Amino acid sequence: MNRLLASLTLTFYLALTSMLAQSEPLSMPLGLWKGVSESDYNYKLLQINENGEHFLFEASIGNAFRHIRRLPFANEDIKCSTLNCEITIPSFDEGYVKHLILSPYIDTDYKVLESTTVKNKKPILK
Repeated sequence: MNRLLASLTLTFYLALTSMLAQSEPLSMPLGLWKGVSESDYNYKLLQINENGEHFLFEASIGNAFRHIRRLPFANEDIKCSTLNCEITIPSFDEGYVKHLILSPYIDTDYKVLESTTVKNKKPILK
């Protein structure tokens, strides 16, 4: 039983290592990406432009989209690895930094994890 487990573990490790070694870093495709936050029901629209000037739009469904926040960021704020892309929006509000971690999901979608930190990188818990 231990040999089988060790063999399966080694096989999985080698397959994963070779797959990651051959993979190239992801890149954020141009266009519009939309979604709704499950925690606060805000509508989010991520705009990735060819000219390097990108935006995240946030609108509250609860107030009928009356207040829309536009958060600009640039190519330097996007860092991609072979597994995901992280977008850091430096000063979306005084003293705060917003982080979006996008991981590919199915064929053309992304799962997004959003977090907020203060400028000293300590997370804000809500």
